[in-house]
Amino acid sequence: FPVTIMALLGLGFLPWFIFLYSVYGKFVGLTTNFGGNLYIGTGMVLDYDGSNLANAATYCRVDPLSNPGDSYTSIDSLSPLESSNLLKSHAIGIWSKRTLPQLCFGVQKVLIAFGFNSNTFQDFLFGIISLITIISSFVLFRTKQIRIQSSAIIVMFFTLAIQAFIFQADRRFTIPFVLPRYRDW
Repeated sequence: FPVTIMALLGLGFLPWFIFLYSVYGKFVGLTTNFGGNLYIGTGMVLDYDGSNLANAATYCRVDPLSNPGDSYTSIDSLSPLESSNLLKSHAIGIWSKRTLPQLCFGVQKVLIAFGFNSNTFQDFLFGIISLITIISSFVLFRTKQIRIQSSAIIVMFFTLAIQAFIFQADRRFTIPFVLPRYRDW
């Protein structure tokens, strides 16, 4: 049972590991770029391009124009680890200073990541598939034959939601869609 869940989770996170290896040359994401990713998740690194993410940041007032004092300028003389630690402490300070706006932005990022907050037809379809998958995973958890697969999808959903909430709304993941065979019902 635990081995099957771990294998399914491993397959679900495979796109993320491939992305990390192609960009950073490592399979571990929480390295010297953790602080930078945490700072990006606060909404302070933003292009005002009319995207859902930019609109959510301005709506929740976590964008750089609403909080000019929280902007960070990089210091080139720092090592990557020192820079990551500095950005991490700066991001934690932003979260402690503006907790409610950051919570608002986190919820908006989760909605964007799963396609529930969309402005294109493709995102709308992605949101419908995500919603059907989430609902079917909770419903199918009650059947014995599919409990392992549905619990793995539920765990993956919460993991991805936490990743989007804290770091960034990201479309590298999709929730695998599970439909049981008719005789499993």
